[in-house]
Amino acid sequence: MKTLAVFLMPLCLSAQPMLKHTETIQRTFPAPKSVGVANISGSIHVIGYNGQEVKMTAVRTDEADTQALLDRLAKEVTLKTEVKDGQLQIYPDGPFRSGESHNPFDRTAHHEERSHFSFEITVKVPASMDLDLRNVNKGGITVEDVHGHFDVHEVNGPVEMKGMAGSGDVQSVNGGVHVALSQNPSGPCKFKTVNGAVEIDLKPGLSADLQYKTLHGGIFTDFDLSATPTPVAGKADKENGKFGYRSHGQSKARVGNGGPLLSFETVNGEIRIRRK
Repeated sequence: MKTLAVFLMPLCLSAQPMLKHTETIQRTFPAPKSVGVANISGSIHVIGYNGQEVKMTAVRTDEADTQALLDRLAKEVTLKTEVKDGQLQIYPDGPFRSGESHNPFDRTAHHEERSHFSFEITVKVPASMDLDLRNVNKGGITVEDVHGHFDVHEVNGPVEMKGMAGSGDVQSVNGGVHVALSQNPSGPCKFKTVNGAVEIDLKPGLSADLQYKTLHGGIFTDFDLSATPTPVAGKADKENGKFGYRSHGQSKARVGNGGPLLSFETVNGEIRIRRK
């Protein structure tokens, strides 16, 4: 009997590599009342320093299937900077934006499937600056050593803040939230995500009212808690020699004599409120 040998040749489909162009944009501005950055794709990095100017460096990367599309991106998409109502606003602008609002933070962005752009935006600001930061995709938001009010919103990425000494809101949808404060907040704060952990480092001597909620995760703190008018139902134990409190659902507690309301919330992840 003859043997029939069949050889299957692999079918290789190699995708055409996209064309890429990168450039660095640098600009300096007199210090405004606040700084707002609304990025679409890329990252936002803000650093506080002892200066009187805002210094921006943005690395722009364009990618497209064809040189024509790459040239079109370079022509139509710009990184816009403008001062409005005392706020320096930094945001990508182009025909991809739609909507009636003149506020860049309120518009919805769209771009072609076969071409895309990103901005890695780094901004040095006076340390006391108020911040309004919003990012959608890729690199997340990082803030260091800023002591003003903060309003930070990320969609698909983490938020990392350290050396902070202000108060405000920090939110993400798909990413962890980690905030380390060099001074305890004097005003209310909200730290929230949907998918990820919420980790907040506060200083000894904290006096605040805490409100926290997680559906699929535990809650841990090494601050001593006391009851508030809303009963706190949960389990107290120790982890690494520190007092811990674990619960599911929304709970309230008080640290010290009470004070500003600090809210912590996630759906899928742990909440850790640490004393450092």
